[in-house]
Amino acid sequence: MGYTANMRALCIQPPFVQLNAPYPAVWYLDAWFRNRNMASRAEDHSIELTRALFSRDGLARVFAAARVALKGRKHPDADSRRRIQAYLDQEALYLNLADGVLGYLSGQDPSFAYRLAVGAGLPMGMRVEAVLGDDGGLAPADAPALATAILNDLSDFISYALDPGVGVVRYAERLVSGARDFSVILQAAQSSWVLGEFYRPILKASFARFASELMGNGDDKAVLCITVPFPGCLAAAVMAAQEARVALGDRVHILLGGGYVSTELRFLDAPEVFDHFDWLCYDGGYASLSSILTFRDKGEPADLYRVRWRATDGRVIASGFPADEACCTSSGSAVAEDAAAEARYIALVHPDYAGADFSRYLRIVDSPNPMHRLWNDTPWLKYRLAYGCYWKRCAFCDTELDYIKRYISSDIYALVAAADTASARTGLYG
Repeated sequence: MGYTANMRALCIQPPFVQLNAPYPAVWYLDAWFRNRNMASRAEDHSIELTRALFSRDGLARVFAAARVALKGRKHPDADSRRRIQAYLDQEALYLNLADGVLGYLSGQDPSFAYRLAVGAGLPMGMRVEAVLGDDGGLAPADAPALATAILNDLSDFISYALDPGVGVVRYAERLVSGARDFSVILQAAQSSWVLGEFYRPILKASFARFASELMGNGDDKAVLCITVPFPGCLAAAVMAAQEARVALGDRVHILLGGGYVSTELRFLDAPEVFDHFDWLCYDGGYASLSSILTFRDKGEPADLYRVRWRATDGRVIASGFPADEACCTSSGSAVAEDAAAEARYIALVHPDYAGADFSRYLRIVDSPNPMHRLWNDTPWLKYRLAYGCYWKRCAFCDTELDYIKRYISSDIYALVAAADTASARTGLYG
């Protein structure tokens, strides 16, 4: 495998996903690369952008920009005008609480819960008022919900004043979900105040560091893997691809994959997507990656597996898909062999979360629903017990999707070994 000697991978999760723990996709990819003796690193840009935006310094920039943007704006009604003025009047309260709220939600200074529980001196937005209720206070055990409400109030303010797509764990999700024209996505990436002011600097720093690693180790090519599990990550993924091309030029192969790509973009034939991404990878992803690396090394497009790409004549080509996907052309003779290899990767490769800083993550309480709280307000080491579903009979489920109909159970010994390594590093056992 000659490509491993002069290739380096960077796997990034663009904003926004759940904030309580690393979303596992890029850490699976990172483990797969390192399993093949290829230098790799995973980065979670979702948590980094969130912490930058809601920090004291970040909020100072938000309020300064909002005062300019709101000057002379006509509000839709008197209540909206009153609410927005209340945010501006309470700027000092928000700035003074900002770093304490982030620290508390990431497990620092448990005594901060009592400060929140008293309710005195807190900035009052609609979300905070709803949590406090008529009594104006709550039990310290419920303080995480109040801290989350403060962030949600700020998110509402940013959305109204500066960037309509912003949410605490999503960006432009409705816009992207309904989009059938890639220019809409491109516009969302270009016009976003939050992405431009906060995410672009994160990307520039990340790719400058990556470029220095390439030069320092004599690597001549790089692989950038960007995962889009949800539609709200796509606009940020486009910005990431743009900044990577500026920083790294043709040395980087830019790959886009993830759950949203495998479903909503499965039959995409818009060539302009490939102005930003070199490849779209589908389903499990490992065999797609392997075939792309082999193609880069040997130039054999016939062996590409479940990818879309743009040929030199401008045509969008779908390669290596199953024969039963009529709209896709199966151009490879080794599809079954690649599928078998990917099944082995899915069973055996599990992340050890090397490089993940769990102290950065926030215990967001976005719903009183016990199931939502289970997966959102506790730091977990996240693993996949199986790919797909062995049942495949639920009426509400699209059982034709690959990650449902192709059932592959994880090798439990490999999974536990990876989890043991991660637990030893992080001190987490959930």
